[in-house]
Amino acid sequence: MIDAHSSADTLGQPFHDPLIHNVEFEGRKIFLDRCLVASRSIRTIDPHEKEMNDAELKLAMEWIDAAEVVYILGYGFDDNNNRRIGLNISLRLNDISKKVVMFTNFEDRNTINKKASRLLFGHKDKFLHQSIYGNPTVSYAEKSVRDVYKALEMDFEPLEEN
Repeated sequence: MIDAHSSADTLGQPFHDPLIHNVEFEGRKIFLDRCLVASRSIRTIDPHEKEMNDAELKLAMEWIDAAEVVYILGYGFDDNNNRRIGLNISLRLNDISKKVVMFTNFEDRNTINKKASRLLFGHKDKFLHQSIYGNPTVSYAEKSVRDVYKALEMDFEPLEEN
């Protein structure tokens, strides 16, 4: 039987005719079932439910504050959401913060560059002309202008290396 990890390579491929059920279908099903279970723990800040998720927001604040490495993927750095999650406090990078922040800015939009720079450093110019800022031994931020999948594959170091 194919394990769920190797079946990910066949997800986009058509089934054989006739279908080899135990080889083609079962591994894909297991993989997709695991994706479904994982997706149930994803939380977003919905515009209509922002004040209803206090417990989740408090937990997110605690996790982000305690983390040494934070990946921010596909986020627009909205000031209200930054405050709501506590990013404006826990992600301020300086000589004593000891945090690494990796974030995506698909297509290198300057509005995102300025917002991320303001959040992380207190002023808007750090990411306008560069993708990496800080000292990797103290506090450090890195931007990828690729989509989330390519950023994780091609730009950011794997979690195991941080």
